[in-house]
Amino acid sequence: FRVAAASGASTCGQLLVVDGPVVLEQTEPHADREKAQAISVGQTISGQLTAREQVDVYKLTATAGQSVTFAMHCFRFFYKRHNQFDQLDPILVVTDATGRELASNDDFAFADSLVNYKFDQAGDYFVTVRDVDFNGTASFAYVLQTTDRPFVTGAFPMAVSPSGPMSIQVAGFNLATPTAELVPN
Repeated sequence: FRVAAASGASTCGQLLVVDGPVVLEQTEPHADREKAQAISVGQTISGQLTAREQVDVYKLTATAGQSVTFAMHCFRFFYKRHNQFDQLDPILVVTDATGRELASNDDFAFADSLVNYKFDQAGDYFVTVRDVDFNGTASFAYVLQTTDRPFVTGAFPMAVSPSGPMSIQVAGFNLATPTAELVPN
């Protein structure tokens, strides 16, 4: 999007549209399992790493067999538009209640992280967000999306003819089928 005013148009901005509640990161430190901010699957967290060596830890309760996708949105929102600022290069780490690492990711979509994990047992788990170099500034804003719903990471072909065929192949997590049928208006 752009904002137009009498003095001209802004640079391009991006919006992330989600289908669940958006919650703000808590203001008090939550850098370890004991002080982790409680979240629920389906929430999208708006946070910020404002200081060097800052990590944000979130606690969620999962059910046995639940497959959850954790997607970071930050680097690609600011890369081209505001490249004069330092960029958050996030890492996501999922651990169990004892601190044992279950899954992690550094770069999935450009520098943004994505983890999908199927929890074998019901219980409390932790998601840690940090910068790859443990940097942090006021410009290190992020959005952490959590979902157990279908999550598409890619589609082919990228365009279809209005006359058909209207079938595309999709990749991602928690998908019922790898094919999607597009329905014309």
